[in-house]
Amino acid sequence: MDETIFNQTVFSHASEKMISELTELLSDYAEDFFFSPVENFMNELCEKQRQEKLEPISCISLSMLRTALANEEFGYRIDAYGEDWLLYERPLSTVFIACDWFLPVWKALLDYFEGILKNQEIQKNCFPLQAEQAAWKCIGPAWSFMGSLLKYSLETINKTESYKKLIKGNEFHIEFGEFLDWKVFLSAEYPEIDIFNSRGRQFAHHRFTQRLFQKKRFFRLNLKGCVFCDCEFKNCSIEQSVMNDCVFKRCKFTDVTFQDSFLAGARFEECTLENSSFQKVIACFEGLPPEKADDWYCSLLLFHTSINHVAFCECDLRGALMEQCTTTFTTLENTLTDLSDFSVLIPETRE
Repeated sequence: MDETIFNQTVFSHASEKMISELTELLSDYAEDFFFSPVENFMNELCEKQRQEKLEPISCISLSMLRTALANEEFGYRIDAYGEDWLLYERPLSTVFIACDWFLPVWKALLDYFEGILKNQEIQKNCFPLQAEQAAWKCIGPAWSFMGSLLKYSLETINKTESYKKLIKGNEFHIEFGEFLDWKVFLSAEYPEIDIFNSRGRQFAHHRFTQRLFQKKRFFRLNLKGCVFCDCEFKNCSIEQSVMNDCVFKRCKFTDVTFQDSFLAGARFEECTLENSSFQKVIACFEGLPPEKADDWYCSLLLFHTSINHVAFCECDLRGALMEQCTTTFTTLENTLTDLSDFSVLIPETRE
């Protein structure tokens, strides 16, 4: 394929158009074509476990299928694996979910590239093959974005009865991606650990309940997707750490400093922030350095949270939301707040 015909601008435009369509479609179809099938699949697993014919589940994998798309019978498969899930060799149970709604998106992508070819001096019998080759280059990134959207659409799957009844392995997760290829975690349930008495710096997707962190330094830790419930942070510093998609529920932060860290997709729910500061914190996908953009994230969300004597300095809060929050002596300095609820605080810093 002549790379000069389909340059980076062409691919960017095609991907942006496809992602826009998928965003709209998933708002309508995520419940029926992903949430419900996964819930039903877990119900079937629970029944098999009740009959004592199935081992604990460590991984439920949703895999998009290129072969199905090529045959215009598009869909994905859901596989359940036991403790040997890393090998992907022995699924304990499998089901195929048809997604015909994706085919018009695929055909529109082919038409887009064929339309560009029609303006070139190329033999018409080459159009279909060249257009298809170009379209396949857009599929991987598009499905990756789908996974990022689905991790928010399916975040309440762990509240369903089927999820609660499922007998899980010591570490359990639900993932999304291509078959025998990359995967994005949609949900995870990892055992509680003591961060400061554990080896390494990788602690993603763990859960912490009713913990007191006092005079602790969280330095260069990967805490992506962790959940902190009813925890208290006192006189702590969080430095150069990844806390994307972290959830803080009913947590209290007193004299805490967040510095040079990532909080894209993080949520503070019913929390209290007092005498704390955020310095050079990036809280949106747009602000992440390319080498750190391992996934797509929504922006920071604070819900029903009290924000007292808190300073934001040189932060990126674009798109960040505050819902039913109270702010007292909250200041912003050299901080980006485009399309953010934090923008209402800017006039206060100029008085």
